[in-house]
Amino acid sequence: MRSRWRLAACVAAVVFVATAFLPVPEGLYVSPFDAYGEAVVDGRVPYRDFSLEYPPASLPVFVVPALVPGVSYERAFRALETVLGVLLVTCTAYLLRDARTPDLVVGVSLVALLPALLGQLVFFRFDLWPALLVSLSLVALERGRSGVAAGALGLAVATKLYAAALLVPFLTLVERVEARRRVGRAVAVLVAVAVLVTLPLTLVSPGGVASSLGRQLDRPLQIESSGASVLLLVGDPEVEFGSGSWNLTGALPTAVGVVSTIAGIVALGGVWAVTWRRRPALGDAALAYAACLAVVLVFTKVASPQFLVWLVPLVALVRGRAGRTTCALLAGACALTQLVYPARYAELVAGDTFPATLLLLRNALLIAVAAVLTIALVRRSGSGAPGRVPVSARGLPG
Repeated sequence: MRSRWRLAACVAAVVFVATAFLPVPEGLYVSPFDAYGEAVVDGRVPYRDFSLEYPPASLPVFVVPALVPGVSYERAFRALETVLGVLLVTCTAYLLRDARTPDLVVGVSLVALLPALLGQLVFFRFDLWPALLVSLSLVALERGRSGVAAGALGLAVATKLYAAALLVPFLTLVERVEARRRVGRAVAVLVAVAVLVTLPLTLVSPGGVASSLGRQLDRPLQIESSGASVLLLVGDPEVEFGSGSWNLTGALPTAVGVVSTIAGIVALGGVWAVTWRRRPALGDAALAYAACLAVVLVFTKVASPQFLVWLVPLVALVRGRAGRTTCALLAGACALTQLVYPARYAELVAGDTFPATLLLLRNALLIAVAAVLTIALVRRSGSGAPGRVPVSARGLPG
């Protein structure tokens, strides 16, 4: 069994690395982080001396490439992302080590082929970093290290706020894998790590950190979101650039954004409630993580292409028919995303119907992913046998 998952990890890592060396047309993708990394290396303080739109724990990924001598920032950044991707593949294979062969092959393949499905954009954004932290948290939890798991998840939250959607299923797993008394300690560690990472920069520039957080939470309806993709086809909304993205403006897009946000909070709360109330019979632990995040991506006002990187390694861990189905649906969503971004993105912004249709189909697949995962979560948690299970415990067959 050990050799099986290690072989899968090695093959998948080779596939992932091979995609990192595919040629990229000049100017097709641009890494926007070199200014951040070089500013820190020059001694400037984030949020105080320059504006940083991302949470503090994102800084290591920006700074490390700027410290590599004799190599362009872009190459160093891509190399770092490749390393993170290989580690993510390894974590996925490890967590699937006791899975049936079809589940192991499908799950690891999905992660390994992520750059091929979603495009080289994977190596020009930093979303592999929080995705890896979430996976490392699952690995630590399965090995009985709830404190380490909480620290990794706390760091993920301080890197990308989406990880906060995983807090309830994480605490559920802590209780099941270890014991109820560990939940309080896990919460304390998670909060402590997030605060320790954020507090120093907050003390130096409270206004800068608050502005960054506000920018993340108060975004307009981005053109790639589920609500925007419908409006692009049924109406003629005005498109403007702001907050780092192309967005729909006007009364109707604003109203759709508000409704989408409220619906997302309600839907996520529902998944949390199912996860928590039925935790004694939770049959597939990774399923709760994937369902929570899929719901977030469906209802979020901002759905940038790289956000799919968050969901892929979690869907890859889901066992049985539901897992294989959602892996196929998500692979299709990634492929459709690449067809729109970057090749047809200018046409999308200009109001062309064809890329808007592709985008609507992409979002329909994401809705299908969320629906399949949520239904499977309800069914499996309702029929699973009571008792503690590890993170990688086999879910009921689909």
